[in-house]
Amino acid sequence: LTEDHRRAKELATVLEQMSWVASVEPVETNILIFSLVPQVSEAQLIEKLKQKNILISSMGQGKLRIVTHLDYREVMHTYVLETLEKLVV
Repeated sequence: LTEDHRRAKELATVLEQMSWVASVEPVETNILIFSLVPQVSEAQLIEKLKQKNILISSMGQGKLRIVTHLDYREVMHTYVLETLEKLVV
């Protein structure tokens, strides 16, 4: 669980740098919640990530959720971090 929390915080750090992210809620567990800027479609972002085998959940009204868990390995984490850094939406 400690690793899941670390990974969630690292994802938050990357998302905070993205121009398409309006805000990232404080990360206290393995759940990361962030909001998109109004110009970015939730559905389009979810689909772009899905095409790269990254699944995230919509919470509605521009809020999205990422959960790190036991089956989310370090190699996957590195891939997700790199994908988010390069993502153009």
